Amino acid sequence: MADEKNDICAYSVRLKCQRPAVAGREYCIFHDSDPNKDVQVFQESLEAELGIKGKLNFEGFRFPEDFKIDFFQGRSLPEITLADAVFRNTVSFNSCLFQSDADFSFTEFTDKVTFAKAIFSKDHEAKFFLTRFPEAMFIETDFQGRTDFGGARFLKTAYFSGTHFSDVSFLAADFRDTAWFNPLRNTRISVFLSKAHFNNTFFAKNAYFQETDFIGQAKFLSATFEETADFSDASFLAEDLETDFSRTKFNGFTSFENVSFCGRSRFEVESLYCCKF
Repeated sequence: MADEKNDICAYSVRLKCQRPAVAGREYCIFHDSDPNKDVQVFQESLEAELGIKGKLNFEGFRFPEDFKIDFFQGRSLPEITLADAVFRNTVSFNSCLFQSDADFSFTEFTDKVTFAKAIFSKDHEAKFFLTRFPEAMFIETDFQGRTDFGGARFLKTAYFSGTHFSDVSFLAADFRDTAWFNPLRNTRISVFLSKAHFNNTFFAKNAYFQETDFIGQAKFLSATFEETADFSDASFLAEDLETDFSRTKFNGFTSFENVSFCGRSRFEVESLYCCKF
């Protein structure tokens, strides 16, 4: 039950919520887990929160099933945390400008999420640590600062076509379906401008990196590719940094056809089923 003295929301994980609880409920309109809560009240209240200057703390928010898909689309957002939030339908962050840190750690998306042509600003961090994605679309997204997809789970197809990364880690990320990093029709090529770490990453289905540019250090230590791993026409351009595929498992068809290696490369792989150079 809500606190009888002051009816304050009972949510308290990293920070204690100070918003008023919904009448007769334990939590505020944002943290109440009822999927059929009043979506109009939720969206009007959220719009009011967006008008408050300073960091936006939306940690643990439970978005209703009828939440407007493009509510966030095209907005310029200051520092924001949506850590531990749950989205129950498709949501679009297309063309958003994230001006500062953006934290989606532990967030659960239960339907498709799109960040097409979104910009995560330089000198700030984008966190998707242990985030759960169904279909995820990061098409022509710009990650200008550090990005962490460590432990993220991609349950359906993940699109990173035409995306530019500055410094990114997919440490122990789990791709359960096809992962697209290659350019799709009418998209630019994907570029890793600095560190690209896929250490211990698991690709259960096909992984496509064709024509991708790795300008900085690329590491795939102990990564696993269960099916196709296609790096054809990719470029590893760091002359004084090592491209490392140590202990990598290539359990399906693998292609390094027409790949350019400008620096050292290490291929002490653990398994190699069928490879084309």
